Amino acid sequence: MRIPSIKPFLCLAVAAALGASQLQAATLSLGPVWAGSSLTATFSNHTGGTTKDWIGIYKGGQTPGSSTPSTWWAYPSPNGTNATGSATTPATLFNNSQIGTSWFARFFSNDGYGAVTGDTTVSFVIGSSPNITIAADKSIYDSSETISIAWSNNAGVVPKDWIGIYPTGTTPDGDPVSTAWSYATTSSGNKTFTGLAPGSYDVFLLANDGYYQLAKGQSFQVVPETSSLVLGSLSLGAIILRRRRAGV
Repeated sequence: MRIPSIKPFLCLAVAAALGASQLQAATLSLGPVWAGSSLTATFSNHTGGTTKDWIGIYKGGQTPGSSTPSTWWAYPSPNGTNATGSATTPATLFNNSQIGTSWFARFFSNDGYGAVTGDTTVSFVIGSSPNITIAADKSIYDSSETISIAWSNNAGVVPKDWIGIYPTGTTPDGDPVSTAWSYATTSSGNKTFTGLAPGSYDVFLLANDGYYQLAKGQSFQVVPETSSLVLGSLSLGAIILRRRRAGV
């Protein structure tokens, strides 16, 4: 049986071709999809098929069979007796925790594990959505100000996606550690930070307690707070200058 293993919330990016049936080579195309998006597999030029032809998705290295269930499978619509058709996965099939892992899709014949005749397998590696954004709400902060960081469109979010703030020019890799960080557990949201020393910083949205960059924001600066002593001196100087101009 093709019972899918229980593997909720997955994410992928893929495009490719797959093959076909007894009389004529068919093509199965996998449209590009991203974190939290559905994958649509569309076949064409398929002849000699059955109502039980099906499409399955497996982890890289697996051998499809009754003892190795697919992660996901479906009969295409219209069914495999048609020349064309498609099957669409749930939007939650792949998420950020699978980024960088290998998978394959296959077009199978008549409720079995034999592939439809032709080049019927395509491999792919899961990527992330290009639509994710992250940004500070200002480009320059006084050192006493609260820094507000907002992110959006992280549809493949997992509980350990996180925001990392690093000195400008640093590539997140664990060495050095981030200057400040916080988990970002929703697809869109906002976090605030305080206490950053004066300097220039980059902000990143990173995947699943690791260092894969889902998004990078524009650099922002933290500048020293103007002290009350300096402000007092400036005010006193202005008073003296006004008196001199008045002839006092």
